[in-house]
Amino acid sequence: QFPLYILMELASDGTLQNLIDQRIETKQFFTSEELRSIMLDLASGMKVINEKLVHRDIKPDNILIKKDVLKISDFGLSKIVGMATRTQTFKGIQHIMYTAPEAWKQEENTIAMDIYSMGIVFYELATLIHPYKVKPLGDNVEAWKNAHLMIIPDDPRKHNENIDLRLSQIIQKMISKRPTDRYSSWDEIISRLKSSNNTYEPRQDISQLVERALETKHIEEMEESKLKSETYKRKEHEGIVEYAFNDISKAIKEIVENFNSASDVA
Repeated sequence: QFPLYILMELASDGTLQNLIDQRIETKQFFTSEELRSIMLDLASGMKVINEKLVHRDIKPDNILIKKDVLKISDFGLSKIVGMATRTQTFKGIQHIMYTAPEAWKQEENTIAMDIYSMGIVFYELATLIHPYKVKPLGDNVEAWKNAHLMIIPDDPRKHNENIDLRLSQIIQKMISKRPTDRYSSWDEIISRLKSSNNTYEPRQDISQLVERALETKHIEEMEESKLKSETYKRKEHEGIVEYAFNDISKAIKEIVENFNSASDVA
């Protein structure tokens, strides 16, 4: 029997990561119009993919470019929608930089995972930086897990003030920690992206209300994340203490049993 394989077309114009790197080198942000166009292309592609599969490895290196057309590639980790993630698959540090919080918990594979991962890609396109700053010290995997589960990213406009407010809102919703807080479908994202392209500008008073609401929500999420982190660390500490206590108790028990055995022989 012959092994199964997938035959794919050649995309020889680099990757989205190459494009981001070029912008970083020239210190030139994508315009809101460029961002909207790229985001719409990718969202449309993901809509087709997620009808059957959860990709599970969305990142700029897996988005190829051919004659100005973006092509999502590398389905090596893909799963049928609804299948459980029985094991955590490690595919290099870049893979875990885009892994959704629920994937770390080995929950059921849903399109919400891909929406989160693509949201991080959109964040990088908008700001030219990754939303999480993880120092490469100690256990890198655990550090990235903690970032995805606990850390609330900055508003993209903090790093690029020229981003359209509505695009920033779309990105932030896509990378919400809870799957239920994200968009429920790519159709919804596509609709939001298209509606953000009109020339209507919100009245200043409404815009300020939206700004304050977003800021309040961000603060609340930061406080909730801090509380979760402290609870996690406390439980981890309690687990270590309990393990140490049980280990010491076991050693003492063995000493007593050995002493009693020696006394019986004597």
